[in-house]
Amino acid sequence: MHVFKPKRRKDGKRWVSEFWSGRYKLAGDTRWTTVALRVRQKDVAERKLADIVHREERRQQGMLTDQAESTAAARPLAEHLDDFERDLLARNRSRTYVSKVVPRCRRVIDECGWKRIGDVNADAFIAWRAAASFGPRTANHYLEAARCFLEWMARCGRVTTNPLLRVQKAETRGHERVVRRAYTLDELGRLLGVSAARRPIYLGAALTGLRYRELGQLRCGDVDLAGARPMLRLPASIQKTREYKALPLAREVAEAWRPLVEGRPAGARLFARGMPSHHTLKSDLEQAGIPKRDGRGRTVDFHSFRKTFTTFLQVAGVDRRVVMEVARHKDARLTDLVYTDAERLDLRAAVDCLPMLTPAGSGANAQENAHAAVPDGHGVSLSVTSPSGEEGSENRGIPRQKARSRATQGRVRHASEKWSRGESNPRPVTVSKTPLRV
Repeated sequence: MHVFKPKRRKDGKRWVSEFWSGRYKLAGDTRWTTVALRVRQKDVAERKLADIVHREERRQQGMLTDQAESTAAARPLAEHLDDFERDLLARNRSRTYVSKVVPRCRRVIDECGWKRIGDVNADAFIAWRAAASFGPRTANHYLEAARCFLEWMARCGRVTTNPLLRVQKAETRGHERVVRRAYTLDELGRLLGVSAARRPIYLGAALTGLRYRELGQLRCGDVDLAGARPMLRLPASIQKTREYKALPLAREVAEAWRPLVEGRPAGARLFARGMPSHHTLKSDLEQAGIPKRDGRGRTVDFHSFRKTFTTFLQVAGVDRRVVMEVARHKDARLTDLVYTDAERLDLRAAVDCLPMLTPAGSGANAQENAHAAVPDGHGVSLSVTSPSGEEGSENRGIPRQKARSRATQGRVRHASEKWSRGESNPRPVTVSKTPLRV
């Protein structure tokens, strides 16, 4: 397949169309099929022709029919979104995920003015995103939700292609509105001292790295305090990764949780009174004298406990693979770049490990110190002085062959200095290939 601009003769002159057309041939065809693309840009024409060929090949294989496509195009887009929501729930996607994705899709559809499938286009979304007041990270969330919905429609045969597939994400680096930091040891001590009944929750969050919802869904049967090695057995149903995990429990956390476990049924909630709200944590931080936002604009919240947990392990020198396992991360970049507070790392100790590259002393004494550092038994070159008291007559008393060799080296060195004078990158010295006359 290829695109071209139609050409013809008009009044004896060659006329070229300003619009692109395309030709393609499917499997089994004997003749080329020509279609008018009606676009002025070549890249758009190539993309449009590829979509047409993709659609025709699907129709040829019985994967798409005109009846199915026309039926989907006639239905309102809101009805397709309702089908998408029901399919997500039928596939056992978490209700938290569904409650975020579907409303985002509905907002994009309503505010972009899309009523039918044919109304969906990338330009409308880009204009809506540019006029919105939210940050780039939130804009990417809306883009991902809309892409997910349209990709589902493409898999179901309701649309040929995803119109938002080529829309680029917004740049988030350097534009974050919320930047978390880790708690310090002093801050944690003060917070635990004023939190009273919420102390086991804060302590467990800082020394286990569990998320807010995971802590809230823990049962007494998930905590194994028997024996010398207490364990925390996380069921797959409460984890973000939907995988079962058995993790060692810090002794300090085990002692704080023991009164909450003993004498209670295994199915009872570990924290029967519930989890502290955002306002409760803010009040505890104020009482402990911990600023919610520091001078650099970095904040602390409940999720900062998880960052504190990972940072403690990194500072202690724990192997990164072990940190990933206990933090339940799938990507090392997530552990290093997101959940580790780099300002808590001992950078000074790392820099102090660098070797000394300069000799002892500097200035006029540097050469003398360098000669003094040579071990006994090694000869040090001395400057040769001519009878007139000038240095440079080093060929005196040297055999003629060696003197001639040094003279040749001097000419080469002089040529190199001549070519490289005033240049930061010296040019290579070209050696004459003329055979020597013997």
